[in-house]
Amino acid sequence: MRVRDDMLSENIKLLNQYSNQTLTELKAYEKDRKETFSKILQTKSGHKTIQIMENKSLQLLHSKYDPQKEAEKFISQFHDLADQYEHVLFYGIGFGYHIKEFMTRFPNYTFSIYEPEIEVFYQFMNHCRLGDIPLGRLNSVAIETSREKGKLFLDLFIQNLQERVLVVTLPSYERVFKNKFQFFTEDFKAAMQAKRTNHYVDQMFSARWTLNSLLNFPKTFTTPNILSNEFKKHFNNKPLIIVSAGPSLEEEYDNLRYIKDKKLAYIFAVGSANRALIAQGILPDAVCTYDPQGHNYDVFASMIEQGITSVPMIYGTSVGFETLDMYKGPKLHMITNQDTIAQYYLKNKDDSDFDVVFDSSTIAAVTFQLAAKLGCNPIVFAGQNLAFRNNQFYSKDVDYQEKNRSIQVEEEDKVHTLLVEDVYGNLIETTPSFNNMRENIEEYIKQFPNVQVFNTTKGGAAIEGAAFEKLENIIQEKFHTPIVVNDWFNNSYNLYANEYADDKIKKMEHSIEKFWTLHNEITTKLAELQKSIDSNKEIKVSNHIMQFDKLMKKLIRTDCYQVYIQPTIRMQFQALSIRSANIRKQTSEGEKARLIIECFSPYLELCKQTLVQLVGSIYRIHGMTDKYLHPTTDKFYPCDCGVFYYEGNWEQQNYSPSKTIDFPIKQFVPTENAILRFRFRGTQFKVLGSQNKGNSTKIKLTIDGHHEIILLKKSNTNAEISNINRVLFEKNRLENKEHLVEMEILDGNCFKFTGIDINQVSRLFHIHEVTTVEQLEVGKRIRCHYKATYNKVGEFSGMGEETDKFIPIGSTAYPDGDFYFIMVDSDKEGKKLISDRNIQHSISWDTLLLEGIASGIGNSIVIDNYKGRCRLIYGGYYSYIKTKNEWDNYIGLDYIDSYRKGINWNCDGNISSWVQEGNFCYINKKNLLVTIRGEHKYVSSVNGKLEGSSFYHFSDTKNIVSHLGYRPLIILSK
Repeated sequence: MRVRDDMLSENIKLLNQYSNQTLTELKAYEKDRKETFSKILQTKSGHKTIQIMENKSLQLLHSKYDPQKEAEKFISQFHDLADQYEHVLFYGIGFGYHIKEFMTRFPNYTFSIYEPEIEVFYQFMNHCRLGDIPLGRLNSVAIETSREKGKLFLDLFIQNLQERVLVVTLPSYERVFKNKFQFFTEDFKAAMQAKRTNHYVDQMFSARWTLNSLLNFPKTFTTPNILSNEFKKHFNNKPLIIVSAGPSLEEEYDNLRYIKDKKLAYIFAVGSANRALIAQGILPDAVCTYDPQGHNYDVFASMIEQGITSVPMIYGTSVGFETLDMYKGPKLHMITNQDTIAQYYLKNKDDSDFDVVFDSSTIAAVTFQLAAKLGCNPIVFAGQNLAFRNNQFYSKDVDYQEKNRSIQVEEEDKVHTLLVEDVYGNLIETTPSFNNMRENIEEYIKQFPNVQVFNTTKGGAAIEGAAFEKLENIIQEKFHTPIVVNDWFNNSYNLYANEYADDKIKKMEHSIEKFWTLHNEITTKLAELQKSIDSNKEIKVSNHIMQFDKLMKKLIRTDCYQVYIQPTIRMQFQALSIRSANIRKQTSEGEKARLIIECFSPYLELCKQTLVQLVGSIYRIHGMTDKYLHPTTDKFYPCDCGVFYYEGNWEQQNYSPSKTIDFPIKQFVPTENAILRFRFRGTQFKVLGSQNKGNSTKIKLTIDGHHEIILLKKSNTNAEISNINRVLFEKNRLENKEHLVEMEILDGNCFKFTGIDINQVSRLFHIHEVTTVEQLEVGKRIRCHYKATYNKVGEFSGMGEETDKFIPIGSTAYPDGDFYFIMVDSDKEGKKLISDRNIQHSISWDTLLLEGIASGIGNSIVIDNYKGRCRLIYGGYYSYIKTKNEWDNYIGLDYIDSYRKGINWNCDGNISSWVQEGNFCYINKKNLLVTIRGEHKYVSSVNGKLEGSSFYHFSDTKNIVSHLGYRPLIILSK
């Protein structure tokens, strides 16, 4: 720049301090500045103004008489709005009169500056004193050198700001820079809409992202990271096709089949495209997924139902955890920016950073990032319509009809459509959602300018940065040799440091304890603050505010807050940030204290509730990871597995992360004199659980008739919920034989029971358990094994044996574990036994009917050497007149003796059971509906009183859902 006076030199120093990027742009502008289209004028008041040549006309940005008075009058109109905002964005700096006036009148505001004309900012720097503006309250400065750069600034500005924003436009700018102002207004509205969309997404998924990342962590920790160098060698400079399920995919099957057969490019299927490809007999080289919703696995229904397990799944680590449970093929992961858990616990063994992919409105954009980071080149989009075609949303082969999701565009879908340009230059209809996806893809393409990107979607929306080319032409011109490595995903392993993860687990558990301590201290401090307000002791109020502030800073720096709590409640945190800005503006200590209590009390309670919901899962996942890091041969029997006999009042506590998410962490909590019994064969066992904070527990332990008192000392933790898997006490050096164990709780509401740990050669038995069919009588139970795959009837084995862990009470789509058959009756046919739980979910009534199990008479079975028949329970017709039936007789509340014998049928409301009655039920317009039964609370009885409900409902026979299960009844022949 030319030689400057002292004022300009000072301006340069200040600008360099507060906005180095702006100074760089100004230097570049001055270097290329050839002619002056602005002029500096002296006004009658002695102040300077600037004159601009715009549209062949000379325009003043400030009054030619008195710019200062003009600014004072202009800013006075904002007096009534002052309390509604905390931040102001000035559109147009001019010579800064209005900015100085506004910031003087409203000293609690922070501000940003957006200048649409760089020549104006250049003249401001040469003729005005930058230091006259309170730069200590400056957030950001932007000079619009292009509309694209302005949009980028607004997007970042709006997304990152946590305060309410007032936009103040210098009036002359609306006239002088009319077109630029119009574009700014449009782009500002678009940025605000994007933030509203992000808020909606955050509100919908913030808890899900955190929960999924947590529950997926054991798989993430033990599966390969697709973005490691190990895989990049397979993909670097290799072509990759991202296949989506748009209508145009129907025209590409032959091309894709040829590419697959000749191994000319990697084919990654996204969204529902795997359905269409598999329907055409084309197996993709990988499927990619990231959707956090619980039903995301429906996308892979074809692969799951057909038992296809040869295709690897590349999952974003915040994907719905149910998807990973349901999909049985190989898995690799990519860490998403929404996953704070993996980013906290994981580190590469070589200390290198791992790549992260960013969340998007479409899996195609996520997969493009993946492909680009892998080094793929070129990257080709196929079936990426992002618009309507032939009145379709998706390819016909996606076939969502059975899911009541049409591929056809309905009239209601056209209500909010807009027109965009297609690959041929024509206008086509699309939805705001599709258009948002297109813009997301375009943004990521810009981030990888060295990658060739093609869009082969015939009739699809044009994607900026992706040249349209027919796939058949690309095959001829670019795909010349086989490049796909068979089984590229095999023989791979994760490269994470075990010691680092182990250390982070310890730090997190320490952080949870610290959080509870700080939370209790802050709660106490807020109570003290309220007392000081009530007694009008201003000095104490001020001191309490300072102490509160220090404690709050400590709390938000804890690992558990940053990794788990704040990401889960990010919407509420943003709202708190806005209100906190208002608190800082208060000059009265009393009013500041009142607002602190009003704003922070509910937020702190929400933090507490969030950790209470998550902490059980955190400890469980820590335990699962610890077993991988430190392998053990111990066996664990959870409190709800069916082995334990509960007498007296036991309350089941479920530390589920959400009422809508079935991933329960359970403990049984007794009242005084409640009893727990089990039989045990072995020499030692450990009792796992937790205690209420600050309480001791006295337990009368009886083993084979010998009594002793176990005193669990007072817990020294401040945690609302401490580690629920802590070893409370253990018994060693017992004689290696079968023992009868009884635990009577002498102090109520202190002890929380999680389960029993024993060594591998030992075994627990229910007190009414037998090991042979001959020993069975009414009320007795026998252990059995069951194994099945998705929506297929499985096989029974191992009657009376311990084959594997118990099938979860909530069941599973891929059962491979033990359960109990309980004998309920005996007649001329033989012994009648009912499963103590639903042994399988995600199996339709139609499937059970096809196997003869829902046919009334049942299906012939052989379990080991025992012959019999297997069928569903008769549960009654869905009607207002409920007839007596097997469900009511043996499981429902009519069968009081079941409870007196300690039988828990595990009807806890999370899953219902198919029953026989289907042919006579109400038939709707489309499908047959059959009766389902379930949902009553188990409360073991001492006084004969029972609480709960047993309900009738109905369901479509085709339904394959996790809340409907198969509970078999078998009759073993005499």
